[in-house]
Parts: sequence; structure tokens; C-alpha cells
Amino acid sequence: MATLLLGVVYFLLATPIGWLSRLLHDPLSRRRSRRTVSYWIVPAGRADAPGERSRATRITS
Repeated sequence: MATLLLGVVYFLLATPIGWLSRLLHDPLSRRRSRRTVSYWIVPAGRADAPGERSRATRITS
């Protein structure tokens, strides 16, 4: 009985809060912008262009 009551309380409280937070804010930034050319984010501490290897991993011949 307690499990059922906790499930109902969760559904009535947590679910609407989650729906409202998704409607008002996109925490993962999943919405696409038509004005954006690229979604590439340079990793911290690196200045490499997308698709290029860093100098440490580049194979020299």
C-alpha cells in the first residue's frame, strides 16, 4: 500500500515539475538554431580544428 501511495505522490508532484522545466528551459541545449553554421565545441585546452589530430598524435612520415 505504501509503495502505491508513493508512486501516486511521485506522479502527481514530480512529473508536472519535470514537464514545466522542459517547457521553460532546455538544460541540454538540444534545440537547433537555423542561424548556427556548426555545433562544434572546441574541447578545453585544445585549439585544434574539427577533424584534425593534435601534434602529439599526428603520425610523421
